[in-house]
Amino acid sequence: MARLEPRRAVPHGKTFAPLPSAGKWVTVALAILFLGLAGWLGRLLPALPVAGRTFWLGATALLCAALGLHFLYRALTLFRLRYTITRNGVTIDWGAGVRRIPMGHITGIASAAGVPPHRPFGIPLPCWWPGRWRGVVYHATAPMHTSLAVETVTEKVVISPAGAEEFIRAWQVRASLGPTRRWLPGVERRSVFAHPLLTDAVGRRLLGGAALLSLILVGATMTAYPAWPPVIPIHFGALGQALTIADKQHLLWIPAGGALIFLFNAALGLLWYRRNRLAAYLLWFTAMLVQVGLWVGVRMVVG
Repeated sequence: MARLEPRRAVPHGKTFAPLPSAGKWVTVALAILFLGLAGWLGRLLPALPVAGRTFWLGATALLCAALGLHFLYRALTLFRLRYTITRNGVTIDWGAGVRRIPMGHITGIASAAGVPPHRPFGIPLPCWWPGRWRGVVYHATAPMHTSLAVETVTEKVVISPAGAEEFIRAWQVRASLGPTRRWLPGVERRSVFAHPLLTDAVGRRLLGGAALLSLILVGATMTAYPAWPPVIPIHFGALGQALTIADKQHLLWIPAGGALIFLFNAALGLLWYRRNRLAAYLLWFTAMLVQVGLWVGVRMVVG
């Protein structure tokens, strides 16, 4: 009677944590620093007079808040970073998205010692800073000589799995078995990072232009405000005499109204964007026109 051969175990996917890096703690510290600075500047603003210096202080607070959120996002991606090898290929998961490299596209996995470090425009970036430069995609947390390069026909992807030799062995075993599904190469983003506006150049320019014009309106008004007379004529009779005057502080409602219109149009456009992209474009373009029109109105009133 023939003896049955034991079935060969089919290896499942194996996930590797990245090599330890100080990068995630550096980004956490930077996030706390910038968010704390933004909060401190924000507390100072209500007590300051309306002037150009106050506007620039507020703009600095907004910039610090944006940088703080950016570094917080970078920290979360480093904490969530994982590399997984399956029969279908290699996935790189950083929380906000997943990069998939099909097994059939991989021509080799070897040491990244010969790969140049990440230097876009000649600026050296930390080894834990992700990005793309000269056909190389960086998802590493360690220097090149301790990282691996996943090579495909079109690019190299640098990763830093803890246990590089084990990662290579896991790839060799699974590559010999063949895939169970066919993957398409590329990046799949999650949550708000998958919003189509992020890849829509026209929408980003319209929304960004409306935001910039709104800031210019507020900044220009606050800069000119200290030089305005205490009362300003806003309505003239047939002989040129002033029939209506207003305190100059009332004119501050003009940039405030412009900012409110921008925020309303921006929010409504984002709400409609997926269903009616043209309507969102029109809302953001209207917000741009409103900011220009309000600034023309301010100049007509105060000269």
